[in-house]
Amino acid sequence: MTGTSPHRLSYQARILLVPLGPSGDRLVAEMASAGLTDVRVVAAAGEGSVRVRGIDAHGSTTQTIDDLVVDSDMIILVGSDLPEVPLAFVSVIADAARKSGNLLAGVLVDQKGWESPQGAKALALLRTELDMLVSVNQVAPATGFVDVLKGGRREEGHCAPVASAGRD
Repeated sequence: MTGTSPHRLSYQARILLVPLGPSGDRLVAEMASAGLTDVRVVAAAGEGSVRVRGIDAHGSTTQTIDDLVVDSDMIILVGSDLPEVPLAFVSVIADAARKSGNLLAGVLVDQKGWESPQGAKALALLRTELDMLVSVNQVAPATGFVDVLKGGRREEGHCAPVASAGRD
């Protein structure tokens, strides 16, 4: 039996970063400054739509949430200050991602406010909605974690081949 060739020469997950409030926006900016590339960043734009930009780009486009998650492999919610978490937006993103079969992850960096009523509610929602929730103390491990989930950094013109699924 002959194996089929892969559609991609190497695997690189199509990742969406969803900042959870202003602390999430700051974390995404720090991740970009630390060299994270090849991920898209999402922000709420209105009922059922989001603004999307590359992590290193300033321009953005508007898409429906359903269309956006179909073109993605993984959605990673990023934040620090739990009372800032937009609960309704998290639920909408999580529902759309589940329908598309995306992995849902959360990265909390030096989490704050978990003891407040709103923070406790946010943490409970994240634990319920996400497939994986990671808490770290600094941005560097969070950046590395996202990079690993993405498939690692690529050197210009170099990519590792993906093994075919079948046997000869």
